[in-house]
Formats: sequence, C-alpha cells, structure tokens
Amino acid sequence: MKKLRNEICKFILAKVGLVPPPDFGKLGITTKDFLLKKNVSINFEDELGNVSNENFGVWCGESAYNNMKIRIIAADICDNKINYHEFISVYNVDNGSTNAIKCVYGDDENFSLFITKIYNGWKQVGTYEMFMSAAGFERMASVGVLWKPCEEYEDLYKTLIEVINM
Repeated sequence: MKKLRNEICKFILAKVGLVPPPDFGKLGITTKDFLLKKNVSINFEDELGNVSNENFGVWCGESAYNNMKIRIIAADICDNKINYHEFISVYNVDNGSTNAIKCVYGDDENFSLFITKIYNGWKQVGTYEMFMSAAGFERMASVGVLWKPCEEYEDLYKTLIEVINM
C-alpha cells in the first residue's frame, strides 16, 4: 500500500508541475509567474548537531473547472547537501476540503503522506479518496485547465506551515 500511495502522490504533484529537476520550474505552478514573495524557513541539523537555516520558495495557483475553484500552494523543501527533493503541497477545492501531500523523491528514500484536514486535526486520506483526487487532477490536465496566480492564499500558507511543522 505504501508504494501505491507514493505513486499516487507523485502522480498528483506532477499534474501541477511538482516534479524533480530537470523539469522543476518549467511546468504548471512552479514557473516564476506563480512564485510568491513569501518563503518558508526551515532549520536543518547535520550529524554533528550543527543547525543551519534555509529559506525555500513558495508557489501558489488557482484554477476553475466544472464550476469548482481549486487553489494550491506548494514548496520544494530540500536540503541541498543531500540528493533528494521534498515537495509539500496543500490544496483546497471550493473552500471545502483541504488536503495536503508531502512527497520525498530520493535515491535511497521515497516517502509520501496524503492527509485531509478535519476540524482541528488531520487524518490519513483513504484509498478511495486518493484515487478520486488523482482522477480529478488527471481530468483537469486532460481538458487543459489553465492555472493563474492565486492572490488569496494566506489560509493556504498557514496550512502549509502547519504541515511542514508536523
């Protein structure tokens, strides 16, 4: 089940351009038009206990499809000293459900998390919901839905920080 979740998360993220280099920054919401002036700041600790702080860019976009509005915010959070990419994305459909996807692409490690916000907490998304989300993103991509920069993103940004700090 873990491999299936990893592949579904990668599939969904790829539909909005969240893919490792060399294509990162060339597709979907990861182009410069969607880059916010805000960053996320993360502390990394090495094997010796030395802590370094790094800032990472945040991208945000919105689109409308089938009378629904979807907003998505994302960050590529990777420690440049290690050969992996970690994407964290939060998306909201019609100011209803808010979901988060965290996915690590690495040589030795692949990890994903797909959660949905409930009340004041989070729960793992079930298999059915994962497939329905993947189908929704695939449908949007197949009909050529266009993304535009999102101007109302503060709630998504706060949720992104919350997920990063989990």
